[in-house]
Amino acid sequence: MAGRPRNMDYTVQGGTITLDAYFYDFSGGILTDPDTPPTYTIYDPHDVVMATGTGIRISTGYYTASYTTSSTAEISDFWKIVWNATVNGSPVEDAWEYWRVVSSGSIYFGSVICDEETINLIKKRIAYPSADQIILNNEEIKTYIVRQALDEYFTKFPLKSDSIYSINQEAVIDFPDSNTFGAIDVRIVGKGYTSITSGSFWDLVAYQSIGGINLSRSGMYGSKMRGYNPNSLRQMRFMNQMVNDTLVNQGTYKYRIDLENRKLYAFSSMNATLNVTWAKRSLDFSNVKFQHKWDVIKLAQGYLMQHVADTVGMINDSAQEVTINVDMLKEEAKEQIQSIKEKWMEYSDVVILRQ
Repeated sequence: MAGRPRNMDYTVQGGTITLDAYFYDFSGGILTDPDTPPTYTIYDPHDVVMATGTGIRISTGYYTASYTTSSTAEISDFWKIVWNATVNGSPVEDAWEYWRVVSSGSIYFGSVICDEETINLIKKRIAYPSADQIILNNEEIKTYIVRQALDEYFTKFPLKSDSIYSINQEAVIDFPDSNTFGAIDVRIVGKGYTSITSGSFWDLVAYQSIGGINLSRSGMYGSKMRGYNPNSLRQMRFMNQMVNDTLVNQGTYKYRIDLENRKLYAFSSMNATLNVTWAKRSLDFSNVKFQHKWDVIKLAQGYLMQHVADTVGMINDSAQEVTINVDMLKEEAKEQIQSIKEKWMEYSDVVILRQ
């Protein structure tokens, strides 16, 4: 059973954001409606409740919530929505997500890299090039449309960046940059073998266990005779090595990822190596995998149709030569967006288990 929100969305100060959630009869199952309409709570970055409400049903198992920020809303990546729902009598767990509030002039908006050919393909869904006037120009499409599609894509299929750190006792590691939003894999390896000197008892055990093996010589006791191994001393040392490795593994090793403060905490009771695969987003369309490029284009098309429908729906001008069927456009946008999101749901999410 799952009800995990799927957006990684944003809005400007004073803007309105629409966040969505999907509910299933069980993990990996089919979309299903909760026992009662799901409710939600909006929190600011300091966990202060800003709004509550009931989700709007879009289709079976698919619900949305809308919230309008104030003109002075705090600029932060850690606004939060928490959904409350029950499916088949069981509460839905882990149904929350962070979302962003940015300033209208933020660099966050103006840094999308997307070639003109791709922008034209996105506009194709609303009759481009036959209809060239579509409310937004190319740069605005990058800012308000492509950005959201890229954020949602890289949330599901993040770029990977490997880093290696030496640790002894507790290490606090900041996320490397603003494009890093989490970690895909964290491993503590090389326990006790990363340094030959340490005040740690376990480091001393590990070093002593390998100190007697001299691989530069052919036999034991410095003998030049190849294979000289009296009383199977070589095998005994390797057996001791295996015992000491077991003792080393009795040390303490753990880590946790603090998404809110963008930090990784790791602890090792001896010298060790920390291997981290960071999860990153990108504002460059060329970083989208080839097999997913059309998915992102179609997702952006859906958001563009949605934007056009919302904008035209607010304009009542009977003198227009061409009228737009707003309801039909909204329905087509909804179906296109949902089809891509449901396709991506078939891919497994990466899960980090806390040690």
